Parts: sequence; C-alpha cells; structure tokens
Amino acid sequence: MNGDTPMQYKMLNDIAKMAALKATSALSKMLDFPIGVDIFPIQTKILSDINFIMGSGERIAGMSLPIVGPLPGVFLLIFKEAGAYSICDAMFHRDDGATQKFGEMEVSALTEVANIVVGNFLTSFAFPLKIDSLMHRAAHFCQDDFTSFMEETTSALDKKITEGMVVEIAFHFQHVKIQGLAVFLFDEKEIAKIIDRVKV
Repeated sequence: MNGDTPMQYKMLNDIAKMAALKATSALSKMLDFPIGVDIFPIQTKILSDINFIMGSGERIAGMSLPIVGPLPGVFLLIFKEAGAYSICDAMFHRDDGATQKFGEMEVSALTEVANIVVGNFLTSFAFPLKIDSLMHRAAHFCQDDFTSFMEETTSALDKKITEGMVVEIAFHFQHVKIQGLAVFLFDEKEIAKIIDRVKV
C-alpha cells in the first residue's frame, strides 16, 4: 500500500491473518469438518485483477456482500458449482451428490456460510484497528460462470471501491473436494487514515 511503513504493512497483514483464521475456525465448526486455509499478503488491486484458482468460464456459486461503516468495501465468497452443491449436501445431511440445484433452502444455507465468514472476519479485523462499527449488508447470490459473476459484482459496486486493499483467502475443505475463495476489498484511502490513527 502506497505510503505505508513496513511496520504498518506487517501490522495489517498480521491483523488480516488473525481475522482469517478466526473466520476459518468458525466455518469449520459450523460445517463440522476440518478446513485448511491459505492467506495471501494484502495488496492493492482492482477487483477484476483478483487472482482466482478457477477458469474464466467455470460455473460458480458466488455471494457478494457490501461492507459498510468507517471502512467501506465488499466481500466475495466463491465456490465452484460442484463444491457449493457438496456444501449443501453436508449442511442438510444428504448423500454425496444429492444436491443438484440451488433452491431457496440451498441459497439460504450458502448465505449463512457467507455470513459466518464475513461476520467473524470483520469483528476480528475491526477490533485491533479500533473501528467501532464495521457491518455488512445482505448477501446477493449468483450462479453463473466466473467472468459473468465478476462483471455483475463490479457493475453493482460503488465505483470508488472497485479498487483498494485486498485480502484474499483460499479455503481447502479436508476430506471433501471443495475449494472456496474469500475476498475482502476495502477502500484504500479510508484504511490508510485508520492505520495512521493506530499506534504500532
């Protein structure tokens, strides 16, 4: 991030890592199976340049949630379509492969997964940065190819938060072949102001 000292950069990475681990632990507890996680160093990016582990035409189930408060931004949670079906199988105690479409119940279940991840991350991220209120709005669910999902998400966002500080988290669901991607994008100017107020 431009203008930040190495100490500030390290502090922010440490806070993001702690928050990501908290969110992963909460998700693992909710789904009742172990989840590994890769946490990438924070970077300044535009939303369309975020690096995902899936092809542009791959079918996905994705959720986007606007983040509001002193540090505006957006949260994305993306699964390959087959992986999202598997999560629904686990949450509803179905046989593997039983879920074949996303009805109201399935969308509600995946939305709850997103709420668990974003809620735990934001709480853990905000506290050490001395942010009083960092909330998220309702999730928007989309089943589409990856490129279309990203285009729809970008067009729906406030233009000023399509570029900013990005925290990328890759989930690896152990014992089941599911990979999930969580992305937090925050307004870079606002987070710079917050960092300047926090003693390191």
